[in-house]
Amino acid sequence: MMRYALMKRDEFVSHVIDEACSGLGTNESLLIDVLAPLNNDEIAAAKAHWEAKNDESLVDKLNSEIRGGLRELIVGLLTGKRGESEEADEALAEEQATKLYDAGVGKFVGTDDEVFIDIIGTSPSVQIQAIKTKYEEAQGMSLHKAISKEFRGDLKAVLQVMEGCVVILTMSDEFATGFNQTLTGYLHVVSVSTQAAICRVLGGNDKGRLSIISERFTEKYDTTLHDMASSELRGHFQIAVSLWVDATADPTFGAEQQLVDLPEGEDQDEKRLKLLEEENDGLKTYIAKVDAEQIWRACKGMGTNEGRVIGIICTRTKSQVERIDEMYRTMYGMTLREQLEKDLSGDLKTFMVYTQMETQEFDALLMKKAMAGIGTDEDIMIMLLTTRDNAAIAAAQTYYEGRYDESLVDKISSEMSGAFRDLLLVLLRGERDESAEEGDPEAAEAQAETLHDTDDKNTTFVEVLAKSSRAQVACIRKAYEDKYGRSLAKTIEKKFFGKMEDALLSLLFDPIENFARGLKAAFHGLGTDKDAVCRILGGNDKQTCRLIAERFEQKYDQSLVDALKDELRGKFEKGTVAWVSAIDPAAGKEGFRIAREPSEQEDQEEEEVEEGEIETPRKGGQPEEEQEEEEGEEQPEEEPEEGEEEPDEGEEEEDEEEEEEEEPDEEEEEEARKERQAAKRAAKREKAKRMRARMARAKRQAEAEEKRKEKAKQRRMFAQRVKKMAKASREQVVFAEERWEREAETAL
Repeated sequence: MMRYALMKRDEFVSHVIDEACSGLGTNESLLIDVLAPLNNDEIAAAKAHWEAKNDESLVDKLNSEIRGGLRELIVGLLTGKRGESEEADEALAEEQATKLYDAGVGKFVGTDDEVFIDIIGTSPSVQIQAIKTKYEEAQGMSLHKAISKEFRGDLKAVLQVMEGCVVILTMSDEFATGFNQTLTGYLHVVSVSTQAAICRVLGGNDKGRLSIISERFTEKYDTTLHDMASSELRGHFQIAVSLWVDATADPTFGAEQQLVDLPEGEDQDEKRLKLLEEENDGLKTYIAKVDAEQIWRACKGMGTNEGRVIGIICTRTKSQVERIDEMYRTMYGMTLREQLEKDLSGDLKTFMVYTQMETQEFDALLMKKAMAGIGTDEDIMIMLLTTRDNAAIAAAQTYYEGRYDESLVDKISSEMSGAFRDLLLVLLRGERDESAEEGDPEAAEAQAETLHDTDDKNTTFVEVLAKSSRAQVACIRKAYEDKYGRSLAKTIEKKFFGKMEDALLSLLFDPIENFARGLKAAFHGLGTDKDAVCRILGGNDKQTCRLIAERFEQKYDQSLVDALKDELRGKFEKGTVAWVSAIDPAAGKEGFRIAREPSEQEDQEEEEVEEGEIETPRKGGQPEEEQEEEEGEEQPEEEPEEGEEEPDEGEEEEDEEEEEEEEPDEEEEEEARKERQAAKRAAKREKAKRMRARMARAKRQAEAEEKRKEKAKQRRMFAQRVKKMAKASREQVVFAEERWEREAETAL
């Protein structure tokens, strides 16, 4: 069955024809079984494949193997004599039904085989359906029953198959009936020939047709293919059949087959791209569904198969895990995070929960943890605010305030103090310059001098390092070292201390460098800071983790995977290693997009860039339009040379009229541009709306989780009270029994 499923359609049909023609004689029923459901193009492709493989004519082969009406019918199929009209001719169908009756049941003696072979063998599917209907109306019996009465042996079976393969629905009925008859009555002992028939039906049909067969089987026999196979088959064959029929739906919803059938040519490129997108989306959704089911099975029952959960989640990207989470909600009524928190424990649980979070959700959660309770974990705040860009920080702030109903600015202001607080607030407000991709060496020299000579070190260092772009900070570091003979990092270590020193040092390096240094610090000394490992690896997507691993190996001459294996143990080690080492199949192109509502200024700038409305300076810094005017003034009006006629006034008027006619086109373009702008703004607002809805859903889930924990706490307290009451009751019973025994002894 697996071999059939891996074959192309023409290869499969060619293989079955080989089976039918091998050995002594020919299996005509098998030939019809495989050829009757095909159209002429499919039969021609299979015929060409067989002939190329066997170096002989298939028609000559069958002419030598088969005799009589069977040969005429089968060769007619191979040579494309069957029509393929999509509409039935009702008048012709009535006439053909009459001819079939006269040639069969209505004939006094014998049967005219040629009439049946000619009509059934050459009529298209819709025409045969019409003939069957007319036959029943006229004669009060089915055409199928008439063939049963008039024919015997292989020709009867072949004609019934041909008559039964009318449309895809009827073909599915035939397959379903055959499958039921194949599996029923064998007392759980299925022969080799029966297994072969099952393999041909299941492995030889594509997913679309197999899905319809499965539905028709359930409708006809009130049981599923899966249940029938489970009850009638045994061993690995039963497992294979059950799994195969469970996945009958085409995950691409036909897009893959349409791509195969699509003709070549540039005019089809747009349609091909759309089909590729549909196929890709369908496959990603299908994979997410399979992953969700595997995770559920791993967590079902007593104990959890942690290895299987790690093998699924840690080999996927964050975007793919998000799709698994959406599918998990739909299929099992709970989030993936709830399932992981319920069935995992310790550092592995923390890490796995982090891996399935979006960036803004992860950042908001860590900020909440960092500032919860007494004291603050400044290291977490430094890692988040110095390594994220302005958009990511803004998204985290929006998520935090929507999720926890408090201002992040107020929370930081209440938890921090002094220059360290000012530094974090500057970063939180997104004041870092991100417009320049390259640094300005001249400005960097002046900034380096300012840092060196300043008397107000806190304000100056925050102003320069927190607001400059990363490229500019790199230039400042170089300029400072060139001018003063020592590194800027050394100066910071000398002038500052504590968390302020750590934050300023973090601003000197790019995020990947900071993450690599953070992991090295986590591995340093006795024990390992597992929380830091969870934050750095679980909080970043696979593409970022790949860059971290490369930088780590460059800096410390040890691969990150080896370092993790040295420092960690058990399932936590396996999970982190899988997350770092598994390849991102999307190569980072499927990362999360920050969903936030853009400002009107951003909209206008984007629209101007897209429409090319920004004036391009030319020589002298003048706009293009002014230069054209000046050039027009400088160039004198050319007079016509001798022999040339001056332009006619009528022609000039026509030109003016044409220009006036062109003006409405410009207005239409302007209206179309405005419509596109409005559509873009609406799409961005819709994206922001979905983001807010997601945060609201997260808030409701958190509230539900808190209520659940409160109820669990109340149940535990109630159980404890019941135990105390039960214990007290037992003591009273024992006391009463002792008293009764004493009274009984006294009475005696």
